[in-house]
Amino acid sequence: MGEDFKPMKVHRGQYLFHEKENADFVYIIKSGEFKITKEIMFSVEDKTAQPTDSLEDLLKIRDSKKR
Repeated sequence: MGEDFKPMKVHRGQYLFHEKENADFVYIIKSGEFKITKEIMFSVEDKTAQPTDSLEDLLKIRDSKKR
């Protein structure tokens, strides 16, 4: 790799950075797999979604209030 690039190994479950952190580096994936996630919050009528709620659960709440 070039002078400015430094190889690094990461392990399963290791975070390179978290959402809303300033990016100090650019990562080039040479091999392996990675996952990108984004945390979102939304509400359905008067119930605020929690990270543990499934979309199916939220839709059931919405549909039950229509009846």
